Amino acid sequence: MMPVAPQPEPASFQAKVRAPGQRWLFKTLYPTRALNLPVPSGTKFPPHWTKCLPEFHAAYGGICAYLGTHIELATGAASVDHFAPKSRASGAAYEWENYRLACLDMNARKNHFTDLLDPFTLPPRVFLLVLTTGEMYLNPALTDPVLTDAARRTVARLQLDSAVKREMRSRLFAEYKAGTRPGPLMRRYHPYVWSEIERQGQS
Repeated sequence: MMPVAPQPEPASFQAKVRAPGQRWLFKTLYPTRALNLPVPSGTKFPPHWTKCLPEFHAAYGGICAYLGTHIELATGAASVDHFAPKSRASGAAYEWENYRLACLDMNARKNHFTDLLDPFTLPPRVFLLVLTTGEMYLNPALTDPVLTDAARRTVARLQLDSAVKREMRSRLFAEYKAGTRPGPLMRRYHPYVWSEIERQGQS
């Protein structure tokens, strides 16, 4: 996981997502409850955000905000994560700045939790790697206990240091060192691992 720079919303977003989403909100939810109240259990939000998924994917280069690796749009594995959950922040359900590009696994693990680090505001080099094993660990130079606790929760909740994710990262590094996955491709498709390769002087 690495910092992600927020990208501007596309010109089509207002008509495709925000306008129909807000019409539904004002017709269905807001007549009976305030904007900042949790929504009733089982509320189904019309998924207007899926209408902008191709533009969303393109804006963020297809890179999962949590794994820092590419998601192929054609596989159906790319999704829109609502960083402020719809169930708790309905007013942000159809707002571009609340969306994070996520693979389905990360989106499911993120779920409705609100105590995780946000890639949009993440300081640099919070999460470091042992490249040969793919192990993720917290930067020992961290001094802010609040940030450190949130970082630990984020790793645990999203299972960022699971065996399968370690294997992916170590394999990418091994392929890079073997010359079968060139640096430009690593930079483009696996920026998190690449950032650690550069930081450690392995590029």
